[in-house]
Amino acid sequence: MPLAAPHDGLDDLAGLMSDNVLSVIPTDSHWQPGHEQADRARERLAQFAPDPDRLDSELTAEWHETITAVDCGANLERITCPLCSAAIDTEWWGDLLEERSDEGLDDLATDVPRCGGHT
Repeated sequence: MPLAAPHDGLDDLAGLMSDNVLSVIPTDSHWQPGHEQADRARERLAQFAPDPDRLDSELTAEWHETITAVDCGANLERITCPLCSAAIDTEWWGDLLEERSDEGLDDLATDVPRCGGHT
């Protein structure tokens, strides 16, 4: 019986693994670091990331020139009202983003559906 060379199985799993995305979003929506600062942060993070030569991985810094809604994909658990903490329907939220996308997201002031408050 032929013997297989020992390996850790990572090559077999690389195509089956999901993506991991780390989004760093400032609390002040009008502030962002300079490109040099973002590159330094990416380089620092690379020290903690798996070896990109072993897995099909990529570590990039994505830059947005305007306020942008960052999609968290399947990780979205809930959206809550900042006034009453009630759950907000994700379809309502998506409609609001779509409605405002042409004019930009600088101002998302709206009347929230649950408590009727103005944010």
